[in-house]
Amino acid sequence: MKTYLTIFFFLISGIAVSAQNTIIKFAADTLVSVGIYEPIDGNSNLAIETQKLVIKPDTIITYKFELVDFGFINLEFSNKSRCDVLMEKGDTLEIRLKNNKITFYGNNAAGNQYLYDNYVSKGWAHQQPTVDYIVKNNTSEKINFDGIYKAFKDSCFAFINDLDELYKRKEITSSFNNIMKQNLNLVSYDLLFQSYSNLLYGFLIKEFKPDSSDKYILTRKIEEIIDDGSDYNIRIRCRYFFPTEYCYLIYRISKERREEINAEYDANIFGSKIPIMLAPEYMHAQLLGKELLYKTVNLPNEFNYNMLNYMISHYPNSAYTLYLQNWANKKESEDLFSIKKNNATIIDNNKINSLKDLSLQEGIKGNYIFVDLWATWCAPCKHEFKNNEELHKLFSQYKNIVTVYISIDKPDRKEIWRKDVDYYNLEGFNLIASENLYKDIQLKLNGKIQAVGIPRYILLDSNGNIVNDDLPRPSSLAELKAVLDNLVK
Repeated sequence: MKTYLTIFFFLISGIAVSAQNTIIKFAADTLVSVGIYEPIDGNSNLAIETQKLVIKPDTIITYKFELVDFGFINLEFSNKSRCDVLMEKGDTLEIRLKNNKITFYGNNAAGNQYLYDNYVSKGWAHQQPTVDYIVKNNTSEKINFDGIYKAFKDSCFAFINDLDELYKRKEITSSFNNIMKQNLNLVSYDLLFQSYSNLLYGFLIKEFKPDSSDKYILTRKIEEIIDDGSDYNIRIRCRYFFPTEYCYLIYRISKERREEINAEYDANIFGSKIPIMLAPEYMHAQLLGKELLYKTVNLPNEFNYNMLNYMISHYPNSAYTLYLQNWANKKESEDLFSIKKNNATIIDNNKINSLKDLSLQEGIKGNYIFVDLWATWCAPCKHEFKNNEELHKLFSQYKNIVTVYISIDKPDRKEIWRKDVDYYNLEGFNLIASENLYKDIQLKLNGKIQAVGIPRYILLDSNGNIVNDDLPRPSSLAELKAVLDNLVK
């Protein structure tokens, strides 16, 4: 698969290796790997890993790639560190990872360090409580939009002066300054959007009910966030631009816009994703492409082929369309001609009303039970499945551990669940939690009936008692082994 993806990115660039003009150098104090996510069609890419490199201590690894003008590159390290970097054509940037801290050297290093120190390492949403307070403090019977905007601008836009200062000191270029400002402007406005969403859904002020004028003004405010008249070629390519979320909220609160878009676009093509089409037309190729890319990685058995055909018809030259066509052809070929190894055992969930019942099942009885709580709609759950081969090798060392995958999907997802069990080859025992079993799990984990966050990994003893209610994830195999060594007798 990695070779296939590399070929894809080589093809869409249309440029020989010798013409690669942008360089990232990596160095680290421990053995670590890094996943590199290059832009697609110049747009920020969080779905498809372009390349994975292994960085050995005290060595420098050089990675060369092509940029037409600029791009945001996402980097995911195996030690859980991550960063996003903005690079311009011809830049050379060195990234050093030491004691889990990232330091930048080279072209526009100061700007990328600012992004990392003030946003990435703190979490993009670290200012969310401040913005929530501003919105809440300016809302009583009506939303005081002017008051919110003033306090919001005073609290969340320090980056403008900070970046200008870096530019004055000639530590970043003028173009880098402009692009990064637009990116962080979108970060701030996304916080405001989330606060407005929390207000409308009753999370900020439970008793607040927006009237028609509030909804009208809010719809216009959100549409201004989506397209504020600035350079769309920069705006749409920024790392933190998620107009899809904004479109869904507009679709919910504006009857006028909802009826308008439902009449214009075919629900048989777009299904529940029709709100995406509320975005300006020039964004459609990117937004539809990203939606389908997400499906290929996280929900392959729910891929929307009608939407792909729409892209082929309307955006035949898009790099998204090229990749998605290749992916669909490859999957069709695999589905027709390959026989996947499947060692999954399906359990009748009608017989399982508690973890105790689970421990008494044939093949499970008398063993420690590693429970993987997941769902077909949970992307992080599926990301962990790629570690299953190593996970089962680890379990083979203990001789008395069995694996049980418990899905918390609703019954109407059973067909998709069954396909996913086969697709991901979930070796071990599999079931969808019955209503009673899920209640038992909630009570044992939460002490009350309350949704359980997933993925969640639990160790049970042979009697169905919880030994550890929050094991390390399979992607942290060394940590998981250390815990199991102390628990499994």
